[in-house]
Amino acid sequence: MTPPESIAELATQPLDDVDEQVLGMLREMFDQYDPPPADLAESVGIALTLSAMDAELAELQQQSTLAVRSSAEPLATDSITFTSSSLNLMVQITVDEDDGSLRIDGWVTGGGVRIDVLQGSSTSSATSDAHGRLTWERLPRRPLRFLMHPVLANERVVITPVIDIPSTGGQLSSDPSIDDS
Repeated sequence: MTPPESIAELATQPLDDVDEQVLGMLREMFDQYDPPPADLAESVGIALTLSAMDAELAELQQQSTLAVRSSAEPLATDSITFTSSSLNLMVQITVDEDDGSLRIDGWVTGGGVRIDVLQGSSTSSATSDAHGRLTWERLPRRPLRFLMHPVLANERVVITPVIDIPSTGGQLSSDPSIDDS
């Protein structure tokens, strides 16, 4: 076969073994030196779902570390407050000293509000009582976000930024680089 005379002509040719080798080397190089984040596919799925829902992103307003009395010793807990145009959510996240699981106590403006805790592909739901209280127990210790479903049908769903749960002590942090897009 005679070599193509121009790059345009080359671009119209089918891929051959040399092309496959070059693409394979490029793939290996990127896998080694600049791999995609482990949760990329999951994050893209959430972002596509959120854009379809037209969710409002709640803002992180306040974060503080508190001591909570228990039957044994005081436990460290983090208090985080999120606000949006329609809902406010305050949560206290406590790590169980025995198994490392999370307990989350929450208070939302209004009763009957369903809130989902999103952790990767798993979802744990709770509905607030008449005083706005809700609780999740024995959640795995990993990053999470809250998805709030307002009671009124004409209000938008609200999602919080991702909250990073440190693996060994330390204060919770919100990742501002992860929004709902």
